Amino acid sequence: MKQNFSPLPSGVWPPALTAFTPSGELDQPGNRALFEWYASAGVDGLFVSCLTGELNCLSIDEILQLNRLAVETAAGRFPVVGGVMPATPTPETIAADVLRLAETGVAASVVLVSQLAAPEEDDDRLLANADRLLKLTGDLPLGLYECPKPYHRLLREKTLAELAATGRFVFFKDTCCDIGRIRERIRLVRGTPLRLFNANAATLLDSFRAGAGGYCGVGANYYPELFRLLWAHRDSEQAKELQQFIAANDAMADLGRAYPVSAKYMAQLHRLPLSLRCRITERTIGDGDRQTLRQLGADAERLIRRFSANAVMETA
Repeated sequence: MKQNFSPLPSGVWPPALTAFTPSGELDQPGNRALFEWYASAGVDGLFVSCLTGELNCLSIDEILQLNRLAVETAAGRFPVVGGVMPATPTPETIAADVLRLAETGVAASVVLVSQLAAPEEDDDRLLANADRLLKLTGDLPLGLYECPKPYHRLLREKTLAELAATGRFVFFKDTCCDIGRIRERIRLVRGTPLRLFNANAATLLDSFRAGAGGYCGVGANYYPELFRLLWAHRDSEQAKELQQFIAANDAMADLGRAYPVSAKYMAQLHRLPLSLRCRITERTIGDGDRQTLRQLGADAERLIRRFSANAVMETA
């Protein structure tokens, strides 16, 4: 039976970092502080246990702990969605993880597109596996994520439309980075509960104006307030300045493939009690990178203050 869930809130949905202790264990106080920081920034939702959160390095028990903590910390201020990534993906193993994750209180369990079919399999197989997954998960709301791992699979537009038409999918993290395809995807899912969240900074404003549900990209781990301002001002001429800053500085997220270490350093600049420890990479950042990030944070903060002050003046 087709389900029709209420759409998730539109806006800024950071792909949440995961805090680890220096020895590599989950840092529960650090993660709680991190989730509270997202809340204080006024985010509209949170995507936990995603690739930024080092999903491919987490056990299912750790995924459950993180999502449960995020839901508890959010305390109704915003919804949480969480990703699953079984080591041996089949509709049955994915469904088992989805059923366990749903018990944490997440608004949706997010499935990796690349786990619905092998690289050599076509979209007919993907749709068949998705149909089996839907039958195994009752009436639970689901999400889709074009995650680069275990391999980067982009959904064909016709396939996305068929999945959206089931009424079971409410969240889609789009990573095609192509504004033409994004516009077509938005058109095709209109009228369904599915909301498209763009992960690409370069196409962000154009996607907002085309009707995207919002942003779910790495930049929200550096200065989420800036993206909240872009979302709020998306229909104004001033939004172009915010978009230019965001696009020009998007490469800072990588820093020689040191992400998410760089984002954790930025979190430290925001006075969050996090270590720089990551499981997904052993890369680190040098003094030059740290200075670059400090300058980036200062520049972003000045822009945030200016736009926030202008917004207050306009409403006075």
